[in-house]
Amino acid sequence: MPSRYDSTFWLQRAHETQALSEQMKDVEARGGMTRLARKYERIALQSAYNEARIAFDSAREALRVSQGAASNEQIASITDTVDTARSEMRAARAAMEVFRRAHILIADADDVVDGKGETTAGA
Repeated sequence: MPSRYDSTFWLQRAHETQALSEQMKDVEARGGMTRLARKYERIALQSAYNEARIAFDSAREALRVSQGAASNEQIASITDTVDTARSEMRAARAAMEVFRRAHILIADADDVVDGKGETTAGA
């Protein structure tokens, strides 16, 4: 049974929180909501990776167990499932890396890291 708090749930929360932040007039509140939306997005990406990893591990174990006991067609089907799960896991990992790179400029609150790795306050 899938968790109520799967990657789709967290991504929806991120979108809702970002939409709320865009409606706020107070700059500090808007900044706080934007940071919360980014955290929800990071949780969604991590959840998506975990879901793909679990699917991959399960499919790989099914392939291992079925060796010698399943027909060639069944083995081929399970192998396709393993390959698909591996691709989804790699895509999820790549999405996490893109997110990390896109947000690495934001160190904490309003502190921004410039291209040289130095922090400048209030940028």
